[in-house]
Amino acid sequence: MPGGGSNTEAANKWLHFGYCLLQWFFSIKSIKLLLPEIFFPLIRIYFFYSMNVRQSIYLLLISGLLLMASAMPALGQVSFGLRLTSGAQISYFQAWNHHSVGTYTRMGLGAFMRVPLKEKVVLQPELNYLTYPSASLESHTISLPILLTFRISSDIEIEAGPSLLRDFRFGNSSDVNPYLNVGANTGINFWFSKHWSGNVRFTYELIRRTIDDYLPADYEDPLLKTEGPEPGYRDMLLTTSVRYTFR
Repeated sequence: MPGGGSNTEAANKWLHFGYCLLQWFFSIKSIKLLLPEIFFPLIRIYFFYSMNVRQSIYLLLISGLLLMASAMPALGQVSFGLRLTSGAQISYFQAWNHHSVGTYTRMGLGAFMRVPLKEKVVLQPELNYLTYPSASLESHTISLPILLTFRISSDIEIEAGPSLLRDFRFGNSSDVNPYLNVGANTGINFWFSKHWSGNVRFTYELIRRTIDDYLPADYEDPLLKTEGPEPGYRDMLLTTSVRYTFR
C-alpha cells in the first residue's frame, strides 16, 4: 500500500508515547508492577516490530488493564461498580464532504472502575452497552474506553483516552473500531446510601475520531472509508444514571 510504511512508523511513535505515558503515571506512586523488567520491554518490542497496527492498539488497551490489575494490591482507594444510564444525545457527524446533525435518546448498562493515580487524576476503564431507541436504524453499541480523568473542580472533569467500539448497525462488518476520545463533563452527584448513588451529567465531546490515518480501511464500515475528509463525530450528551459501587 503506498505510504503504508510511513503510516506504520507514525502509529508506532504514538503507541510508544502512550506506553511511556502509562509507565510514568504508574511510577508516580512507586507501585511494584508485575515483572516490569520483562513486561515493559516486551510491549516496546511488539510496538516497534509489529506491522499490524490495529493489533498494537488493542494490545495497548489490554496492557493498560494488566498494569492496573498488577497495581491493585497497592491501591487502597480503587472503586468499581455498575451503572444504569438514560438520556439524550445530539450528534454532529462530518465525513465525505458533508455533515449532519441528529438527536437521539439513549439507554445503557455499564461497568466501571476508578483507580486514583494522583490527587486529581484518575484512570477509569469502562465497559458500556448502549442502545438508541429513537434512531432511524435500530442501533446498539458495545464499547471499552480507558479514560484518564482530570478533575478541575468538584463538578467539572476533563476525560481523554482511547476506546474500542462495536456498532451493530453495520452488521456486515466484523471489525471493532478504535477511537480517540477527548471530552469535558460537568454534573451533580448525590448519594442514596453507602453503595447507591445518582448522577446528572452534561458531556461535550471535543474529539471523537477514528484512528483512520494509521489503519487499513474496512470498506464495509463507512466510518473507516478513506474517501473525503476523515470521518468524525462531536456529541453533546445529557444523561442521568443510577450507580451501585461495590467499594
